[in-house]
Formats: sequence, C-alpha cells, structure tokens
Amino acid sequence: METVFVTGASGAIGPQLLAALARELPTARFAVLLRPEATSTESRIFGLRKRVNKLAGFEGAAACDLHERLMPVTGDVLQPDCDILKQRGRLVAATTCIVHAAADTRFRAGEAEQHATNVEGTRNVLAWGRSCERLRRFVLVSTTCVAGTRTGTIAEEPITERPAFVNHYERTKWEAEQLGVKSGLPLTIVRLATCAGSQNSGVVERLGGLHWSMQWMIRGLVPMVPGRPECPVDLISTELAGGLIARAAAPQNQRPLEVCHASTGTAAPTLAELLATLRQLFSSRDDAWRRGQIAAPSIVSAQTFAAFRRTVETSGDLLFRSVISSVDAFLPALLYPKIFATSTAEQIWGGPLPRPDWRGLLDKVLNYCLATNWGRTKGGVPLHA
Repeated sequence: METVFVTGASGAIGPQLLAALARELPTARFAVLLRPEATSTESRIFGLRKRVNKLAGFEGAAACDLHERLMPVTGDVLQPDCDILKQRGRLVAATTCIVHAAADTRFRAGEAEQHATNVEGTRNVLAWGRSCERLRRFVLVSTTCVAGTRTGTIAEEPITERPAFVNHYERTKWEAEQLGVKSGLPLTIVRLATCAGSQNSGVVERLGGLHWSMQWMIRGLVPMVPGRPECPVDLISTELAGGLIARAAAPQNQRPLEVCHASTGTAAPTLAELLATLRQLFSSRDDAWRRGQIAAPSIVSAQTFAAFRRTVETSGDLLFRSVISSVDAFLPALLYPKIFATSTAEQIWGGPLPRPDWRGLLDKVLNYCLATNWGRTKGGVPLHA
C-alpha cells in the first residue's frame, strides 16, 4: 500500500491537495504532518477529514474510509528529522512518496523566518526523504515567483543561475528548489502561480497578497500600482493547484527530475485587464465605487511609486503607511512581465490544464471575502467549514 507523507496540509492549498490526492490515489494512506499546538491533534485531524471529504465529494463508505487513510503525525519541518514524535520507524519503512507543501508564504515575513521555514525546513524534509527506503517520488511544491525579475518565457526546468528577487519569499523558495535538485532524490518540482481560491465556491483557505490587495483597493487605500499594463497576472484555482500536485505524485510519474508549472500560461490576463475587471466587480458591490468616489489604481513606473512611497512614509497616516509598505513587498513583481510554459504540466495532467474563467473566479473569491469579512470567523468556526 502507498503511504504518502504530506506537509503543509493546513495551508492555503492543503485541503484541496489532500482531496485531490485521495481521489488520485484511492488506496493510499496519507501521513499528515501537524505541528504540536494547544489544540489537540485529534480535533485538528477531525476537522481536516471533514473538509477533505466535502471537497472530494466522498460520502458513505468512502467518507468512512478516509478516516483510516488520513493519519496525523506530530512533528515540525523546522526540526531535524521533522521532530516526528511517534510512528518514526513505521513511516521510514512505509513511505513511498513525499509531498512537501509547507512554506512561509507571507511576503512581509522577516528574512530569518522565511529562511528557517522555506530553506531549512525543505532541507529537513529532504533528509527525511533520504531515510525512507521505499521512496519513489519527492514532490516539492514551489512557486512561479522563483523566476524573480526575469522576463519573457520561463521554461519548465531548474533555474540554475540565481536571478534578482523582489522579496525574501522569492529568494528562499528558489534556494529550496536548489536543495531539491542537488538532493539526488527522484524529484518533481510543481511551481504554482497565484492561487486565487476555489473555482467552485470562491473559498480561500488562507488569504494572501492578492486578497489583501483587493481589500485595500476596494477601500481606496491603493491609489497606484507599480507595474506594466501588459504584464500578465497569472491566477489559478486551488483545484488546479491541488490536482496537478496529486498527479505529479502518482506512481506512473517516474522521471528522475522534472519541473512543471500550474499556470494559465498565455491565457493569463494583463494587469490592465485585471484592474478594469476589479473596478467592475467593486462597482457592482460598493456605492463609493459606483458614484466614482473611489477610482481604480493607476499603473505607474517603479520611480513614480518609489516617490509616492517616500511621501507616504513622511505622512502621519499609520494605516496608509502600513498598506503601502505591505503592497511594496510584492506588487513590484508586476514590473517584470513573464509567461510560464506548461507543456510538462500538460503531460502530467494528461491534456490541457483546466483554466477557469478568471473573471468568474475573481467574482466568486470577492463574494467569499466580503461575506466572511476577509476570512474572519463567527463563533470561532470558519464560515466554510
């Protein structure tokens, strides 16, 4: 029986990933790494099983079966050997595939924090993989951000020459990829474009830069965006992200080293198209936008945005300063247009990648964000649970 060791199951794509894995590998067991926390492991795995059953569409016997197939493992990628407190011997002997999705994706996180999780954490999971005697595949979940400030078409291959980066997140994920390539393990790197949310429900498991930018824009706190109007903005659904990773983990995937992109490729909207669509979506929901009291952000050069940022930094508006500091951590990536090749991803998928209508996807995601007050909860229970 296959045993798949999974990290990052509680992250932005974690539930969708587990649902896709459960469908793709119907007889496999999944050892889900969960950090020791105040909330009991059993209560967390119960909630995760419930969410995965719903996403996978499992009912009756299949739902009961998932209870046995989804096993919690207490540990932490920040510690050597992942600090697995129990089941270590059995897991070393049983694990056939590792899916490493745990990462610190916060664009404003400190350099030391992101290095610890994204680089050293990956180093620890790779070392764990080398101890697994039956390991046939290591799937490293990465990001298209590793291309940094490169422009043009980005091939599905390791980026061996270090590019310049916009932030620590891009750099640390590139360094994690280098560790994977040098590990000697049978490796698939799956680079994800920006995961907007669920194409079916609009649910966002964990808000990121896109969602916070939408919140600040609808409130009129982002009057300008550094970028180029023609720059592609690569938005994908969490279903595509989880599905491609799951297919990369399937037994028929036997190449020693491959890289693939979960991306909309040439179908990605431009920055100008995205902002125009957001203006329409905001106007349909907000009186200030309908009356023209709030306008869509202007697309400006790096120099203009830097001058604007300096003005904001000298102002006394703490909220405005905080927002501009936040967007400055990731929006400058829009100054470097690039398209991500998807031929290897399509081979793994078995045909063209499913690319949902990006306008419809944004519409559903915005509905979710507004309905939940940007991911807040009621009574301590997530609204999408």
